[in-house]
Amino acid sequence: MAPRFFSSPYKNAVATTAKKEFWWAELPVSTNAASESADLIKCSSEYWLAQGSAAGHLICLPYETPGKFNSRPQTLQVSGKAVTDFDVSPFDDLVAAGADDGRISVHTLPSLSSFTPSEALTPSPLATLSHPSGRGIDTLSFHSTTSSLLLAASKSTVAIFDVSRPEPIFTIEQPSAIWSAKWSADGRAVSLTTKDGFLRLFDVRVNSSAPSMETATHQGQKCSRHLWLGQDQIFTTGFSKMREREYALLDGRNLGQGPIKSQRVDTGTAAFVPVADVERGIVYFAGKGDMTMRWTEIGGHATFTDGGTPVGIMIAGVALAPPSTLNLMKAEINRLVVLTTDAVVPIPIEVPRRQYVDFHQDLFPPVRARASPPAAAGATFNAGWSRKTLIGKTALKPDYHDVHGLSASMGADTQMLKANHLHFFFPLAGAGGRLGVHPLAAKGRLPTLIPSLVCGAGIVDFELDPFDPLRVFVASDDSKIRVFVLPKEGLEADFGETVMTLSDGKMDRIGELKHHPTAKDLLLSVSDDHGHPTLRLWDLTTGSILKKVEVPAKGISSIAWSPDGNLLAVATKSKTLLILDPRSSLPPLSTSSHDSIRPVRLAWVSPTHLISTGFSRSATREFILYATSPSSITKLGTQPLDVSPAPLFPFADLDTNIVLLYSRGERSCHAFEVQPLAESKNIFSRLPSFEHGTLQAGFAFLPKAGNDVRSVEIIKALRLTPATVETVAFSVPRARVEYFQDDIFVPTRDVETPALSAQEWIEGKDAKLRMLDLRPEGLKLLSEAPITAAKASTRSKITGPVVTESQKQEQYLEKLFQAAQVEDDDDEVGRKTQVGMAAPEDDDW
Repeated sequence: MAPRFFSSPYKNAVATTAKKEFWWAELPVSTNAASESADLIKCSSEYWLAQGSAAGHLICLPYETPGKFNSRPQTLQVSGKAVTDFDVSPFDDLVAAGADDGRISVHTLPSLSSFTPSEALTPSPLATLSHPSGRGIDTLSFHSTTSSLLLAASKSTVAIFDVSRPEPIFTIEQPSAIWSAKWSADGRAVSLTTKDGFLRLFDVRVNSSAPSMETATHQGQKCSRHLWLGQDQIFTTGFSKMREREYALLDGRNLGQGPIKSQRVDTGTAAFVPVADVERGIVYFAGKGDMTMRWTEIGGHATFTDGGTPVGIMIAGVALAPPSTLNLMKAEINRLVVLTTDAVVPIPIEVPRRQYVDFHQDLFPPVRARASPPAAAGATFNAGWSRKTLIGKTALKPDYHDVHGLSASMGADTQMLKANHLHFFFPLAGAGGRLGVHPLAAKGRLPTLIPSLVCGAGIVDFELDPFDPLRVFVASDDSKIRVFVLPKEGLEADFGETVMTLSDGKMDRIGELKHHPTAKDLLLSVSDDHGHPTLRLWDLTTGSILKKVEVPAKGISSIAWSPDGNLLAVATKSKTLLILDPRSSLPPLSTSSHDSIRPVRLAWVSPTHLISTGFSRSATREFILYATSPSSITKLGTQPLDVSPAPLFPFADLDTNIVLLYSRGERSCHAFEVQPLAESKNIFSRLPSFEHGTLQAGFAFLPKAGNDVRSVEIIKALRLTPATVETVAFSVPRARVEYFQDDIFVPTRDVETPALSAQEWIEGKDAKLRMLDLRPEGLKLLSEAPITAAKASTRSKITGPVVTESQKQEQYLEKLFQAAQVEDDDDEVGRKTQVGMAAPEDDDW
């Protein structure tokens, strides 16, 4: 039995036409469809596609890069003749376009990186199919569950193709022209609406051209469109006998009973084009020339919850953008891309909420991914998962508090906090150069006298051994590097015993220390050496210098090893970036970097790409992405940020392409997705920033092996403030957290286990770090999880008895009265007890 009441979480949804700066404008689009059955715009996961004014061309533009294109957008040539209709596979692997001669061209859907801005991509067709009618193609539809099956309708004939064969594998003849043709959601049936006013279902697997079910739908003579809502329901649009536009809902299991319910709308002349959000049971529709976007939600039994809003533009076509484009933290449940005269306009659908800090899970049911059928062994599952819902959170109470005595003499471009899986370290104020040490396991208040490593000279930088959690290197202002090994039982007081001191008579003013990322016992130091900047490679087994490299620059701002440890990036104070192999005698590669002499920091985002953070000539903070090759360094793009005097420290997660940028003395940590292989407009994608109420002195990012993958924790860090050290967890919300999210947690580098020794590396040997599987034992893979069917009515079921507001008020007053009676009884016998009173219902707040 259907629920008596239906209360939708989407009932207050608001559609707002985006501002003009977010339009794709000045486009040579076509607004004249070859037939009322054809669509002018479709969406893939990376970009939308719209019919262009040039014959055979589809305009293809990504969702993240709106703007004015001066009638020269990037296009895909899919046919030598005018396109009458086209469709994109639900698996994002194929695109098919029909022509007026009955031919259908099938192409592999190109990736976004295949396009060149302002130019046409002209690939060879994967297949060319011929419709048996020999006349223009009216409508195309790819199979919903199987790649390469295509449904094509022309006049009164439907042909089903396997794209690997030029001839159809099945045909269906109808007594009248076909308005629309669709596959059912499970792919078992073909549904047709025809000019004689019927909706017919066919099971083509039984090799019969007779309909398995049929029913009369709309009595008007104009175009009727339809689509499937889940496994059973069919939504149709058309015209009544009085020429009024209307829509109807039918049960695909029992068409003979006719429409479950129908609704008349207005007397417009253009047929409604519907697009569906199947998971939420919402259908959006508009006719050509309309200036109002309408929608209806199917809830409960035959219940329509209607909505609509003027959009201020003349609609020529509409499509639904994929869920990966939505701003989930603004409660955006859908985004329509609407084709108009010379532009494509986004229209976000948002549900107003009191706060947007938390993820509103009730608005976002599980959705079907636009992914290929089960991938071959070794292939990456859902590599294009969205990072746009990244969120950083801290506990309400800091893990470590009463931090005191922080050093105020460290340089502005020096990291104040570093950590491994056992301890975190931070410099303390006072004479003698003290580096505070605290175990991660000892949460709570820090000791009054924080145990520290005492150097005997002022600290300028410090570094942790990634392969030995007890070994620490401290560079001091006396031009010496002291090597400490912590006691296994931990520190309870100041500790000044060193196992080694690294020094060289010519070494002066040490600037930075970096341990090699893959080789054990190999430390790199940077020093000024009286105006002759020098890199020194130290063998920590003997304390000797393996190699010296003089850098042709006025000074060095920062350094960074490549992930494989083969290359070293050097940012100089002469506004250049150098890339060199310290083992080679070849001169370094060089390119210009930032236009300011202020501090520059470096981080690699892949073995061949790195970013630098710095300042522009106008004092704007920015970061630049570079690509390296054996012979050159190329700037791929620059992302300006804001105006602030604080240098930015970058951190890159190599597995997800997420880059975090923070600075000392601020309250935020910026987040970006960096895609080095994308075209220039799509390299940088801004993600939600982490914001906090307290000022920060530094971040320390922990090895990934310690992440809580069951909570989809992508990055884990410690954040140092003037009084606390708190854990920050960067994660993305997922609906099915009972599975291991193998699209996010790919095999990662084991950064705590060396691949070779210092001597092996200096002799020319290279070795990669072993890969680590983060999957907990017994946790099943998300890629192997069964697909859950969306049920539109489940959210409307009322699990308990219905209580009215007046009944709630009476129950509340009764509780107060009973509590007062108990208190009176206690007073009479001379006892005073605490009487608990239940909190009011959530709805009463």
